[in-house]
Amino acid sequence: MLFFVVTTLTYVAVLSCEKLDADIVDPRPIIEALQDIGWVIPVTEEQDSHEFFHVLMSSLSDTQLSTAPTVSWSHSYSIIQQRVTCCDPVVTSRSPFHGTLASCLVKSASLEKQPTKYDVFESVSVSVQRQSTQAAARLVGHNSSLQRFGVTTLEHCLQHYVQSEAVEIGSKELSASECQTTYVKQLTFGKLPECLAIHIQRTYWHASGIPFKDNTYIHFPYVLDMSPYVHNTTLSKRCYQLVSVICHVGDVFSGHFITYRRLKLNPSVNDPSVPSRWLYTSDTVVRPASQEEVTSATAYMLFYERMPNKHNSL
Repeated sequence: MLFFVVTTLTYVAVLSCEKLDADIVDPRPIIEALQDIGWVIPVTEEQDSHEFFHVLMSSLSDTQLSTAPTVSWSHSYSIIQQRVTCCDPVVTSRSPFHGTLASCLVKSASLEKQPTKYDVFESVSVSVQRQSTQAAARLVGHNSSLQRFGVTTLEHCLQHYVQSEAVEIGSKELSASECQTTYVKQLTFGKLPECLAIHIQRTYWHASGIPFKDNTYIHFPYVLDMSPYVHNTTLSKRCYQLVSVICHVGDVFSGHFITYRRLKLNPSVNDPSVPSRWLYTSDTVVRPASQEEVTSATAYMLFYERMPNKHNSL
């Protein structure tokens, strides 16, 4: 387990721009460290980035560090390193991706409200919900390449994610006329994480059982306001800034993942107004990327970091 912890911290330092001993960074030790703690990850087979994310988060949780590693700008690698060096075994904090979803049932007839149920999440998987042609035109203008597979927005997908739905709940012991009770189920965000990971479900199945990939373009903002989707309206710090985009290139059976990462020119300053630039990463290829290139990408995963209080209006 110690090998996994040290290896992870090393890569956290590199991604956080706090430590770089060489021009080339080899990610294979991360795979070897995960295999060392029991994960079976065939290096000759393609892996899904969302599944790998949860493998990594689960492993970090098992390490029981007093301060969970994070690649976000608001957390310091040096602090984490000090805790590990001092062999501090106390478990006090959770993953920066840790949040809760609030689920509530309301009886349609009497508006009787059931107790709210909270479930932990470290990423949110939203389905693709296309918008009308007119709405698409307003989003991407005359860019035919983006309209080719349909267009929607991240906010529209999140709104569908928390949309109320009617559910039937009953008891087998009651008669047919008594057993069914209609409730309205409402899902919201009970606790927002420091780092919000959003996974976009792009694999669907035809009625014949054949899978296919949905290449709908999803317009995502640089600053995401989560206020419309929270359970508690008194929650503060609801705005998030985009820090990374993962895209899948290929079809449903095979392909390749590339990443856009926002690089802060002064990592020591935790202020979204500080100048930054985007980097495109594809295996050994690392190059600057324009904001237009990033926003035109067909996102598979989006990573947002919570903005400081002074940048939140609530």
